Amino acid sequence: MGFKRGTLRCAAGLLTLALPAVTLAAPQAQATDGSNHCTGIAHRGLYQGTENQAAGVDGNAPYGFVEIDANVTKDGQIAAIHDATLGRLTGGASNAFVNQLTYEEILALPYLYGDRVYLTTELISRAAALDVPIMVTINKWGRIANAGYGNQTLDTLYAAAQAHPHPELVYFGGTIAQDEMRLRHPDASTFWRYPKAWTATRIQTNVAAEGVDLAALPRYHWKPATVTAIRALGAVVATVQVNSADVARVAQTAGIDVIQGDDPFVIATQWCR
Repeated sequence: MGFKRGTLRCAAGLLTLALPAVTLAAPQAQATDGSNHCTGIAHRGLYQGTENQAAGVDGNAPYGFVEIDANVTKDGQIAAIHDATLGRLTGGASNAFVNQLTYEEILALPYLYGDRVYLTTELISRAAALDVPIMVTINKWGRIANAGYGNQTLDTLYAAAQAHPHPELVYFGGTIAQDEMRLRHPDASTFWRYPKAWTATRIQTNVAAEGVDLAALPRYHWKPATVTAIRALGAVVATVQVNSADVARVAQTAGIDVIQGDDPFVIATQWCR
C-alpha cells in the first residue's frame, strides 16, 4: 500500500523521483536555506492564484503532488470544484449548488481561479501524463448518492485512475466516499483525514481495518510513536493543512515529510529540514 515501487518522471522528464515502499523520496529541487526536502500536497491544487487547474498539476509536480476535487453537476458530470456552491468561484455570478446546474451551464459562468472548470478526469489524466501522485477528494458524497450518481461517480473516477502508470498513487477520499470507493473497488487506494477527537489507537485500528493507504493526521497526533505505528501498517503518513514553516518542521520532527499546504514549492524547498 501507499507509495509503492516505481519511478515518477515530472515536468517532461526533467525531474525523477524514486518511490521506495511507503515513502516518497525528497524532490530534487534546490532549497534556499540548505534544508532537506519533503513532499508537498497542493490543497485544492492551488497554484499561483489558480485552483483545480492543469497548470497546477504541472507546476506542483516537481515539488510534490496535488489534491484534485470531485463534485457532481446536475447532469452527472464530475467537475473539479471544491465548494458546494459556486459563489466564491464565480464572484457571485451564481450562488447555485454545483448539482443544481449542468456542466455546460457552469462553463458559461465566469471562473475566477483559472481558465475554466475542468472535469476531474481531465486532471487525473494530466497527472497520469506526468506520472505523479494525486489525492482525489470526492466532495458532498450525500448529494452525489442522493442524486443517483454514486456508483457512476466511483466507477468513472476509478477507471480514470487505472490509466495512470501507477494507479496505486491515485488516492481517493472525502467524507464517507473513501469507504464507498473501497467497497466498490477493493484495490483502489484511499486516504483518510483523521479528526483530533480520535485516539491514536483508534486511528491505527481504522488504518488496519480499512486498508487506508494515506493517513492525514491533525497536529495533535504528530507523535513519533503514532507515525511509526501507522507506517508499520503500510500507510503513508501526511499532515492535514499546514501553512507555516514552523508547523511544517514540527511535523518533520515527528517523522512526517508529506505535508499538505497551499504551496508545495515553498514547502519542499524552504520549510523542510
